Amino acid sequence: MRNNLSVITLLAPILGYDVAAQIAYKADQQNVSLTIAAESLGLYDQEKFESLLQKQLNANLSDKSAD
Repeated sequence: MRNNLSVITLLAPILGYDVAAQIAYKADQQNVSLTIAAESLGLYDQEKFESLLQKQLNANLSDKSAD
């Protein structure tokens, strides 16, 4: 799931839609992970981005299991 570019939509409300789009575009163009793209753009270090992503993935899974 982490290698799927659509995961950035979970972070868009936190990062901002422009930043999320910039990260997704860079990841797609360079065929790298979202984490690597965010770091190469100088926006987040890998640890911080992974932490944000993990938090959102967990929240999303919790929301789905509550349904």
